[in-house]
Amino acid sequence: LSRSLELIHKGEQIAEPLDNPYLRAWKYGAEVGHLYFAGHFRQAAEKSAIALQTLSELRKTAWETSSMRLFRVWSFHRLGDFVEMAAILPDYSRDAERRGDLYAQTTLIRSGHRLTLARAGAEACQQELAQAEWITPEGRYHLQHWYEFDARAEMALYQGRAATMLEQSLLAAQGLAKSMIWRLQTIRVDYRWLHARLLLSAASQNPPAKAALAKIARLARQLEQEGVGYAGVMAALLEAAVASQRSQPGPAVTILQRAIEAARQEDMFLHAAVAEHRLGELMGGEEGATHQAQAEAWMSQQGIAEPARIIAVFAPGFYPRQGELLFDQK
Repeated sequence: LSRSLELIHKGEQIAEPLDNPYLRAWKYGAEVGHLYFAGHFRQAAEKSAIALQTLSELRKTAWETSSMRLFRVWSFHRLGDFVEMAAILPDYSRDAERRGDLYAQTTLIRSGHRLTLARAGAEACQQELAQAEWITPEGRYHLQHWYEFDARAEMALYQGRAATMLEQSLLAAQGLAKSMIWRLQTIRVDYRWLHARLLLSAASQNPPAKAALAKIARLARQLEQEGVGYAGVMAALLEAAVASQRSQPGPAVTILQRAIEAARQEDMFLHAAVAEHRLGELMGGEEGATHQAQAEAWMSQQGIAEPARIIAVFAPGFYPRQGELLFDQK
């Protein structure tokens, strides 16, 4: 990433004297990519708005515009900012459909699935995925394969049937490992967090085996070792769940408090709300109820239809596992 920043600065030095709006848009786009892959998702979203405004003043920039739109959606998706996503994703998808850009439309639907999942549920999310018409080429593992699996796995977490996805998760890992995609830190982090959540959710339906908890703890350590703030937030949620499964509520509370602070520093307010709700569940009493109410109020502002299910998606495996068992599988 340090090399990419160096190249961006060199490009800026070349482009600035030319005062060319297209080159200026490319500079903004490069900065968006750098910010996104560095884990600065809020800044990437803000910079993508500037890039899109510049591109809107130019002709024949469909590919560049589509790319910036994807980064903008991905940034809000990672932050859990459904208000911002709802303001742009439907329009972006309709425009891609109007232009006949099935690749962009499919990528937007699959990679932005959390908006529909949070606001309309798993059935609506399934229907939306079925509308993605671009056929992924056979014989290789593509990003669209990953985005579709990620969506279906989070739907399973939402519905309380994570155990049915564990074998497919291992197959997804094989596909990622054979492709260049595994080199992308964002995807590598996402896979480890997703697989750990599937293991935790499956364990919440049955007595957790020591080996399973050890594997989840190892995945959490691997996330920490990535050295980026957003992965640290994910790792803390896993560590707290493992402590809870091991009947260690004190350490779980401490870790959740750390997770909330870290998530807020990263602008990951959905993760912070989920952690705060789990914190309230563990604490109990009036203080615990206050934490849960605050978390639910924030989720309501984001238009989340069923907070318990979204909590089960982002932070499964907590004892007494209220979130996972409050609903039947449907």
